[in-house]
This record gives sequence, structure tokens and C-alpha cells, in this order.
Amino acid sequence: MVWPFSKNKSEKQEKVCIPEARKAIDEEEARLKKIENEQKTKEQQMQENLKKIELPVFTDSKPRLFIEGVFAVSSTLMLKGTVVSGKITKTSKLKIKKKIFKVKDLQLKGKNTGALLAGQRGAIFFEKAKGLYLRQGDIISFN
Repeated sequence: MVWPFSKNKSEKQEKVCIPEARKAIDEEEARLKKIENEQKTKEQQMQENLKKIELPVFTDSKPRLFIEGVFAVSSTLMLKGTVVSGKITKTSKLKIKKKIFKVKDLQLKGKNTGALLAGQRGAIFFEKAKGLYLRQGDIISFN
């Protein structure tokens, strides 16, 4: 067998063509692209629905978060949402049903931050959040 990219021009070069394999790759790429487009459409639809929701106005300065998404990985819980009132810091604690959950980390636009202020959208991470059940659309308050 001769290597197809041989420097010796006198050797006969063999061409390798496997159209069935390329077709399978193209089908897989099309399937992945379709899934990606569906996810983008769902995200855009969710953003439009969230824009329609009128958040309540609070007069006190108690920290509150409107939950736009809840994600869990093992014992760490991430809440994605908008701060409705007050200021949420790394020392803030969430108390639900006599259980206290400590804030592990805060992110604003994908970067760690020390605090989230009213009107900002960000992510809040809780460690050891077993038993903390929240859902999209809830408004939670911190101590």
C-alpha cells in the first residue's frame, strides 16, 4: 500500500473516499444544529415571557430575588434571577422552613462579584442545599 501523500511521484497514489461516513457525519451535524436551534428558540421564548412578567415593587430594603432558573449539581444549587429589592452579598443567608442556607458564591454576567444590587440579574450558588426546593417564578427573601 502506498501512502497517498508520498513525495515520490513515480509511486501510484491511491485515493480514499468513504461517502457513507461523510453522510453520517453530515446527518449528525444537522441533528446537533437542529437541537441547538431548538434550545435557542426556547431561550428566546423564555426571555420574552420573563419580560411580560411585572415584578412587584417593595418599599423596604429586604433582599429579595425573583427566580428565573434553578440548576442543581450534587449538593450545590444555582439560582439564576433578578434582584427585586435590597442587596444580596456573600454573607446573606436564605431561611426556608426553619433551615438556613448560606450563599457560597455570587456571579454577575459570568464573573464573580461581592454583591448583587436591586435590578441586577445574576447567579447565586448555595452549598449543602439538600432539601431546598425552589422553582422558576418564585420570589425569595434573604436575611
